Amino acid sequence: MWSPVTERLIREANETPIADAHRNIVEQRMLEVEEELRALKICRNTLVPVNKLPVEILTRIFEALAKSLADNLDWRFSTYKVLSWISVTHVCRHWRAIAIDDATLWTDIPIVPDKPLRHIPVMLERSQNSPLSIRTHWYSDSTHLIDALDIVHSQSHRIKYLHLTGYMDELLLSKFSGIGPELQSFILHDSGFLASENSELSKDLFHNGAPLLKQLEIAGVVLNNWTDLPLGPGLVHLHLDPHPHTRRPLAQDLLHFFGLMPLLQTLSLTNFLPTDFESASNITVCPALKSLSIQDSATSITNFLRVVQLPQLHEAVYALFGDLSEPSNTALERLLIAHPGPIIENRRQKPGAREIGIYPIPGLHLVERDFQTLHTHTLQFDISFDMAEKDTPSLTVKLPHHTRIGEYLSTFMGHMDFSRLLCLRVDTNQLSRDEWVCFSQLEFLNKIVTSWKPLLDLLSVMGDTPGNILSQDGGLQGSLPFPALTEIECKEVAYHPYKASNDTNTQNVRNLISILNARPESGRIRTLRVRYRPVFTKTHYDLVRTHVPDLQVIWVEEAEFFP
Repeated sequence: MWSPVTERLIREANETPIADAHRNIVEQRMLEVEEELRALKICRNTLVPVNKLPVEILTRIFEALAKSLADNLDWRFSTYKVLSWISVTHVCRHWRAIAIDDATLWTDIPIVPDKPLRHIPVMLERSQNSPLSIRTHWYSDSTHLIDALDIVHSQSHRIKYLHLTGYMDELLLSKFSGIGPELQSFILHDSGFLASENSELSKDLFHNGAPLLKQLEIAGVVLNNWTDLPLGPGLVHLHLDPHPHTRRPLAQDLLHFFGLMPLLQTLSLTNFLPTDFESASNITVCPALKSLSIQDSATSITNFLRVVQLPQLHEAVYALFGDLSEPSNTALERLLIAHPGPIIENRRQKPGAREIGIYPIPGLHLVERDFQTLHTHTLQFDISFDMAEKDTPSLTVKLPHHTRIGEYLSTFMGHMDFSRLLCLRVDTNQLSRDEWVCFSQLEFLNKIVTSWKPLLDLLSVMGDTPGNILSQDGGLQGSLPFPALTEIECKEVAYHPYKASNDTNTQNVRNLISILNARPESGRIRTLRVRYRPVFTKTHYDLVRTHVPDLQVIWVEEAEFFP
C-alpha cells in the first residue's frame, strides 16, 4: 500500500530502542515525500492543455487581463480589483515564473492613500528597468504616502505615464519634480470643487524638459507660468482647464506655441483663450488637428477661429458661456459662420446633417467670468454630417437654455442642410409642437428617439391630416407628416419608481395606437422600441401589440435611471 521505505519505517517504529533517532528519520522521510508530491503536482500541471501554450502567448494573456481591469475599473476606488490580475501568480509555479519574469506586467502602479502600499516596492522591483505608469490620488491628509512617493521618485527617470488626481499641493508635486526623460503622458486634475487659487503648478516640475511628451492634460490649478509647460513638437493631445484665477495668455504667445506643435491632433481649452485676438494679424495653421473642444465666450471663440486654420478638423465641441453682451442666438450665428474645416468647408453648399440630438444638461453649469460664478441651464446640440466615410464629422454646441429651442433650430437650419436627415434624438421636454413641425416634412427622416412627454407632442403632429399643417412660411403642407419615419424609440427621462399607471397614460397609449393605425401603408411605423418606465406598463405593451399587429414592439425592461 505504501512504498517499501515507508512500510519499513512504520514497522520499525515499535522495535527501535532509540525513539528520537527514529523520529528524525521519519521526519526526513516526510520531507522527501512532500518533495515528491510537489514534483508530481508540477508534473500534473504541465500536462494541463493551457500550460502547453508558448510562454509568449501566456504572457500576452496576462497582460491583456491586466489591461482589461485597468481600462474598465476606476483605479481610485477599486485598487484591489485593478490589481487582482496578480492572482495569476498564485495558480501554479509555471504561471508564477512567467508573470514575475514579465517586467511589462508590473509597470502600471496605482497609489491610493486608503489602500495598503506594500505592492509599490514589489512592482517597482519586478518591473526591472521598464518604463513606468504611475497613478496617484492625493487627499489633503495623505502625508503617510510620502515614503511611498519617495520610493517612486527614485525611479522618476523611467516614468512614462503620470496621472495625478485629488487635491494638489506643493508637497505632492515636489515628489515628481524633474520628471521628463521618458515621460510621454502627463495628466493632472485638481478635483477639489473649488480648487485653491494657491494651487499653482510648480516651475520645477518640468525643469528637465519632456522631449517625448505626447499627451498633456492639466485641470484645476493656476497656470500663470504656462509658458514653462513642455509644449514641444511631439505633443499630440493638449487639454488645459486651469483654475479661474489663471491669467489668460496673450494671443501672440498662444499662437506661437501652436506653431511649435505640428503634430497636435486634439485640443481642449476651457476659459483660456486670449482676449486680444484683434491684435493678431498672422494666420496660424494647425495642420494635424482633428478634434477641437473649447468652452469660452462666443467672442473669444470666433476670434480664435478667425486666426487659426484647421484643415483636418473632424470633430468640434463648442460651449458658449460667459458673454452676456449679446443674445445667445446671435452668438450661435457668429459661431457657425466662423466654424472652419471639412464640416462646413464649401460655403456655396450647406453641409448635410445626417443626425441631430437635442439634450438638456441637468443641474447648474458653472461659468467663470471675471472671477464671478454664473449659473445657467445648458442645452446641447449634437450634429453628425452626411459624409461617405463611416466615421462622419460631428459638431457639438452647448448653449445657455434661456433661448427657445426653435430659435436655435432656425439658426442651425440656416447654415446646414437638414433635408437628408436620417435620425432625430430629442431628450428634452421643451420641444414644442411647432418645433416638431420643423422636422415633419423631411423626406429621409426614418428614426426618432425621444421620451414619453415630447412623444405626445410628436403624436399630435403625426395625427394631423395632410393639408392641415402650417409650414414655416405660413402655408399648408400637403403631404403625410414624417413620410419616411419607420422607427420610434421612447425612453422616459424622469424616473418615478412609485408612480403608477393611470387612465391618462392609458388614453395616451390609445391615441398612439389610433395614430399608428391611421397612417397609410407607405408611411407605416414598423418598429416601436420602449424602454421600461412606469408611464408605459406591460399592459400598455400588450395593448399596442394587440391593436397594431404589423408593428414590431421591442420592450426593454432594464430600469436605467439615466438613459
